[in-house]
Amino acid sequence: MIIVVLVMRVLGLTVSGQSAELRNCPNEMIKGRSGMPNDVRELPIEWSGQLACTAWGTSTPHHPKWESHADLDPQWHGYTNEIRLRILRQEGRSLELALINGGAEAKAVGVLSSDGNQMMLATQEITYHFTITGNTMIGEGFTRPHGSGRTGAFAVNMVELTAVS
Repeated sequence: MIIVVLVMRVLGLTVSGQSAELRNCPNEMIKGRSGMPNDVRELPIEWSGQLACTAWGTSTPHHPKWESHADLDPQWHGYTNEIRLRILRQEGRSLELALINGGAEAKAVGVLSSDGNQMMLATQEITYHFTITGNTMIGEGFTRPHGSGRTGAFAVNMVELTAVS
């Protein structure tokens, strides 16, 4: 512990609570935590639109035939679904979301770019990258599920959303 404190002092770091802050740092980019502001725009809460998916096997519980997946032995298929996205919490650039699709709801996390024009979103199985322009969000994603019975399944998705509120 003493060595850690000495190294921090040599580097100009101080401990306050649980975080270390740079003091007298000549590089403003490092001092400003990569120069990224925490005050990005607040996103609308509800988004609605369409998801187009091409998959091999049953790749996600959001598939419209998930309940009858026994007849979806590993094979190629495509489908289009209505999809909704709900912002449950936004703290600066960090987001907690719900992805609602085909009767299933998945908890998701997201992060906005410093200008608020791009968002990465992830659930346990799906990753999306969105571009946000005004009240529209367009993105692509991929699915690599894990768990019993779905090994070897995968999918790609295109999503187009419009803010509802």
